[in-house]
Amino acid sequence: MPEETLNLISAFAALAGVAFGAFAAVRALQDLRRAREQSDRDYRWRQAQAAKQLSDELLAAEPARFALTMLDWERREYTYNGKEYGGFSDADVALALRTQLVHPQELDSKTLVFDENEVFIRDAFDEFLGFLERFEHFISVDLTTLQDLRHPVDYYIAKMAQPKFKPAIQEFLTTYGYHGALSFCDRFPVWHPEQEG
Repeated sequence: MPEETLNLISAFAALAGVAFGAFAAVRALQDLRRAREQSDRDYRWRQAQAAKQLSDELLAAEPARFALTMLDWERREYTYNGKEYGGFSDADVALALRTQLVHPQELDSKTLVFDENEVFIRDAFDEFLGFLERFEHFISVDLTTLQDLRHPVDYYIAKMAQPKFKPAIQEFLTTYGYHGALSFCDRFPVWHPEQEG
């Protein structure tokens, strides 16, 4: 075979190799992009699942659920561990969450004193606020998003932000180190009505 023909075949082979290599590279980049998109969808799905699990746990946890009910209704009755509690007004709930000495026996002893109803209220809010701590942690480490956790918690953040509850709850959060729960509340504009509008 003449040398010119061999050179021509060799050039076509090299060109075909380059074309195939370019095609393979483009195909590999497309596959990587699709894999990345699928990975992003899977990650987003896991974030949503984490939020659903957290929300389900909150709504299933009896003491925390009692705190939600106390924010929403006055004078409800509760049975917990075989004991009856209830008939609380909003003022009773706010008073139970106090961090300052207010009763005469507290002033005398220089220590907070709570009756069994107040202990029940505090335990319910401890449980609920503990969930808000976890919500904030999961958001801060990117295991879920605020959007995924927003409902139904936004309703209860709005209840907590009402003047009849907010001073007591904010002081409780600050005094007892619920910094994550406070940060979580701060994510909701309703928690800062003075900044709205």
